[in-house]
Amino acid sequence: MAEPEVIAAQAPSPISKSRLEALSDGLFAIVLTLLVFQLMVPSIFDAKSADDLHAALIMLWPRFVSFTISFIVISVFWVGHHSYYHALQGINEAQLWLNLLFLFFVCLIPFSSELIGEHHDVRIAGIIYGLNLVFTAFALRLNWWYASSRKLVRASIDLAAIRQIHKRGIINIVSSLVVITVAWFNPLVAFYLYVVNAFVYLALQLYSQPLRRL
Repeated sequence: MAEPEVIAAQAPSPISKSRLEALSDGLFAIVLTLLVFQLMVPSIFDAKSADDLHAALIMLWPRFVSFTISFIVISVFWVGHHSYYHALQGINEAQLWLNLLFLFFVCLIPFSSELIGEHHDVRIAGIIYGLNLVFTAFALRLNWWYASSRKLVRASIDLAAIRQIHKRGIINIVSSLVVITVAWFNPLVAFYLYVVNAFVYLALQLYSQPLRRL
Protein backbone atom coordinates (compact mmCIF):
# COMPACT_ATOMS: atom_id res chain seq x y z
CA MET A 1 0.00 0.00 0.00
CA ALA A 2 1.84 3.08 -1.25
CA GLU A 3 2.33 6.01 1.07
CA PRO A 4 1.50 9.46 -0.32
CA GLU A 5 4.55 11.64 -0.91
CA VAL A 6 2.91 14.93 -0.03
CA ILE A 7 0.26 15.61 2.58
CA ALA A 8 -1.34 19.01 2.27
CA ALA A 9 -4.17 20.58 4.19
CA GLN A 10 -7.64 20.88 2.76
CA ALA A 11 -10.83 22.43 4.04
CA PRO A 12 -12.22 20.62 7.10
CA SER A 13 -15.04 18.17 6.42
CA PRO A 14 -18.58 19.13 7.45
CA ILE A 15 -18.93 15.66 9.01
CA SER A 16 -18.43 15.79 12.76
CA LYS A 17 -15.24 14.08 13.87
CA SER A 18 -16.36 14.26 17.50
CA ARG A 19 -19.28 11.88 16.87
CA LEU A 20 -16.95 9.30 15.32
CA GLU A 21 -14.61 9.56 18.30
CA ALA A 22 -17.52 9.32 20.77
CA LEU A 23 -18.84 6.17 19.10
CA SER A 24 -15.36 4.65 19.01
CA ASP A 25 -14.58 5.44 22.66
CA GLY A 26 -17.92 4.06 23.78
CA LEU A 27 -17.40 0.84 21.87
CA PHE A 28 -13.87 0.42 23.20
CA ALA A 29 -15.20 0.83 26.75
CA ILE A 30 -17.82 -1.87 26.17
CA VAL A 31 -15.34 -4.27 24.56
CA LEU A 32 -12.86 -3.86 27.44
CA THR A 33 -15.68 -4.56 29.90
CA LEU A 34 -16.86 -7.65 28.01
CA LEU A 35 -13.39 -9.17 28.26
CA VAL A 36 -13.73 -9.79 31.99
CA PHE A 37 -16.78 -12.02 31.52
CA GLN A 38 -14.53 -14.78 30.22
CA LEU A 39 -13.20 -15.12 33.78
CA MET A 40 -16.64 -15.83 35.28
CA VAL A 41 -16.63 -19.62 35.21
CA PRO A 42 -19.50 -21.48 36.96
CA SER A 43 -17.12 -24.05 38.47
CA ILE A 44 -15.79 -21.40 40.85
CA PHE A 45 -19.22 -20.78 42.32
CA ASP A 46 -19.90 -24.51 42.55
CA ALA A 47 -16.77 -25.15 44.63
CA LYS A 48 -17.63 -26.99 47.87
CA SER A 49 -14.29 -26.57 49.65
CA ALA A 50 -11.11 -24.51 49.64
CA ASP A 51 -9.36 -27.20 47.62
CA ASP A 52 -12.12 -27.13 45.02
CA LEU A 53 -11.83 -23.36 44.80
CA HIS A 54 -8.05 -23.48 44.44
CA ALA A 55 -8.32 -26.07 41.68
CA ALA A 56 -10.98 -24.01 39.86
CA LEU A 57 -8.85 -20.87 40.08
CA ILE A 58 -5.78 -22.67 38.78
CA MET A 59 -7.80 -23.92 35.82
CA LEU A 60 -8.60 -20.29 35.02
CA TRP A 61 -4.98 -19.33 34.30
CA PRO A 62 -5.20 -19.58 30.47
CA ARG A 63 -8.32 -17.41 30.50
CA PHE A 64 -6.67 -14.88 32.78
CA VAL A 65 -3.64 -14.75 30.47
CA SER A 66 -5.82 -14.27 27.39
CA PHE A 67 -7.80 -11.58 29.23
CA THR A 68 -4.59 -9.76 30.14
CA ILE A 69 -3.00 -9.82 26.69
CA SER A 70 -6.29 -8.89 25.01
CA PHE A 71 -6.78 -5.98 27.41
CA ILE A 72 -3.28 -4.76 26.54
CA VAL A 73 -3.80 -5.20 22.79
CA ILE A 74 -7.16 -3.41 22.80
CA SER A 75 -5.65 -0.61 24.86
CA VAL A 76 -2.83 -0.26 22.33
CA PHE A 77 -5.40 -0.09 19.52
CA TRP A 78 -7.38 2.56 21.42
CA VAL A 79 -4.31 4.73 22.03
CA GLY A 80 -3.31 4.38 18.38
CA HIS A 81 -6.83 5.22 17.22
CA HIS A 82 -6.98 8.24 19.51
CA SER A 83 -3.63 9.53 18.26
CA TYR A 84 -4.47 9.01 14.60
CA TYR A 85 -7.78 10.83 14.74
CA HIS A 86 -6.26 13.63 16.79
CA ALA A 87 -4.00 14.24 13.79
CA LEU A 88 -6.95 14.63 11.38
CA GLN A 89 -8.36 18.02 10.57
CA GLY A 90 -11.60 16.50 9.27
CA ILE A 91 -13.25 13.34 7.98
CA ASN A 92 -15.55 12.28 5.17
CA GLU A 93 -18.17 9.56 4.76
CA ALA A 94 -15.67 6.98 3.52
CA GLN A 95 -13.59 7.55 6.66
CA LEU A 96 -16.67 6.85 8.77
CA TRP A 97 -17.15 3.46 7.12
CA LEU A 98 -13.47 2.59 7.38
CA ASN A 99 -13.63 3.38 11.08
CA LEU A 100 -16.68 1.12 11.43
CA LEU A 101 -14.72 -1.66 9.71
CA PHE A 102 -11.96 -1.23 12.30
CA LEU A 103 -14.52 -1.28 15.15
CA PHE A 104 -16.06 -4.46 13.71
CA PHE A 105 -12.81 -6.34 14.23
CA VAL A 106 -12.32 -4.76 17.66
CA CYS A 107 -15.74 -6.10 18.68
CA LEU A 108 -14.63 -9.63 17.80
CA ILE A 109 -11.65 -9.61 20.16
CA PRO A 110 -13.63 -10.68 23.28
CA PHE A 111 -14.86 -13.72 21.33
CA SER A 112 -11.44 -14.74 19.99
CA SER A 113 -9.88 -13.98 23.38
CA GLU A 114 -12.26 -16.31 25.21
CA LEU A 115 -11.76 -18.93 22.51
CA ILE A 116 -7.99 -19.01 22.94
CA GLY A 117 -8.34 -18.76 26.72
CA GLU A 118 -10.57 -21.83 26.82
CA HIS A 119 -8.68 -23.77 24.11
CA HIS A 120 -5.14 -22.37 24.29
CA ASP A 121 -3.66 -25.68 23.11
CA VAL A 122 -5.91 -26.04 20.05
CA ARG A 123 -4.65 -24.96 16.62
CA ILE A 124 -7.80 -23.27 15.32
CA ALA A 125 -8.18 -21.13 18.47
CA GLY A 126 -4.68 -19.71 18.08
CA ILE A 127 -5.21 -19.06 14.38
CA ILE A 128 -8.54 -17.29 14.86
CA TYR A 129 -7.12 -15.10 17.62
CA GLY A 130 -4.15 -14.14 15.48
CA LEU A 131 -6.28 -13.41 12.41
CA ASN A 132 -8.50 -11.19 14.55
CA LEU A 133 -5.45 -9.14 15.58
CA VAL A 134 -4.14 -9.01 12.00
CA PHE A 135 -7.41 -7.75 10.53
CA THR A 136 -7.85 -5.23 13.34
CA ALA A 137 -4.35 -3.84 12.84
CA PHE A 138 -4.80 -3.78 9.08
CA ALA A 139 -8.14 -1.96 9.35
CA LEU A 140 -6.60 0.72 11.57
CA ARG A 141 -3.70 1.15 9.16
CA LEU A 142 -6.17 1.35 6.27
CA ASN A 143 -7.90 4.21 8.11
CA TRP A 144 -4.62 6.06 8.44
CA TRP A 145 -3.54 5.40 4.86
CA TYR A 146 -6.87 6.66 3.50
CA ALA A 147 -6.72 9.82 5.62
CA SER A 148 -3.17 10.47 4.42
CA SER A 149 -3.93 9.85 0.75
CA ARG A 150 -7.05 12.05 0.87
CA LYS A 151 -5.14 14.85 2.63
CA LEU A 152 -7.34 14.82 5.71
CA VAL A 153 -4.30 15.10 8.00
CA ARG A 154 -3.42 18.45 9.55
CA ALA A 155 -0.65 20.25 7.64
CA SER A 156 1.40 20.63 10.82
CA ILE A 157 1.88 16.86 11.21
CA ASP A 158 5.46 15.62 10.82
CA LEU A 159 5.78 13.47 7.68
CA ALA A 160 8.62 11.48 9.25
CA ALA A 161 6.32 10.55 12.13
CA ILE A 162 3.71 9.30 9.67
CA ARG A 163 6.26 7.10 7.89
CA GLN A 164 7.41 5.56 11.16
CA ILE A 165 3.82 4.85 12.19
CA HIS A 166 3.21 3.07 8.87
CA LYS A 167 6.32 0.94 9.41
CA ARG A 168 5.33 0.05 12.96
CA GLY A 169 1.87 -0.99 11.77
CA ILE A 170 3.45 -3.36 9.27
CA ILE A 171 5.68 -4.85 11.97
CA ASN A 172 2.65 -5.54 14.18
CA ILE A 173 0.84 -7.30 11.34
CA VAL A 174 3.87 -9.37 10.33
CA SER A 175 4.59 -10.45 13.92
CA SER A 176 1.00 -11.68 14.31
CA LEU A 177 1.24 -13.58 11.02
CA VAL A 178 4.41 -15.27 12.30
CA VAL A 179 2.62 -16.40 15.48
CA ILE A 180 -0.31 -17.69 13.39
CA THR A 181 2.18 -19.83 11.48
CA VAL A 182 3.60 -21.13 14.75
CA ALA A 183 0.05 -21.89 15.96
CA TRP A 184 -0.41 -24.22 13.00
CA PHE A 185 2.45 -26.41 14.25
CA ASN A 186 2.43 -25.78 18.01
CA PRO A 187 -0.59 -23.94 19.49
CA LEU A 188 0.81 -23.84 23.02
CA VAL A 189 4.03 -22.11 21.93
CA ALA A 190 1.94 -19.66 19.90
CA PHE A 191 -0.13 -18.87 23.00
CA TYR A 192 2.99 -17.76 24.85
CA LEU A 193 4.21 -15.84 21.81
CA TYR A 194 0.97 -13.86 21.84
CA VAL A 195 1.87 -12.88 25.40
CA VAL A 196 5.30 -11.69 24.25
CA ASN A 197 3.78 -9.82 21.30
CA ALA A 198 1.29 -7.99 23.52
CA PHE A 199 4.02 -6.62 25.78
CA VAL A 200 6.20 -5.74 22.79
CA TYR A 201 3.30 -3.76 21.29
CA LEU A 202 2.85 -2.00 24.62
CA ALA A 203 6.54 -1.16 24.91
CA LEU A 204 6.70 0.16 21.35
CA GLN A 205 3.76 2.43 21.97
CA LEU A 206 4.94 3.68 25.36
CA TYR A 207 8.27 4.69 23.85
CA SER A 208 6.87 5.79 20.50
CA GLN A 209 8.46 9.04 19.35
CA PRO A 210 6.16 9.27 16.28
CA LEU A 211 3.05 9.33 18.48
CA ARG A 212 4.57 12.02 20.66
CA ARG A 213 5.21 14.16 17.57
CA LEU A 214 1.54 13.86 16.59
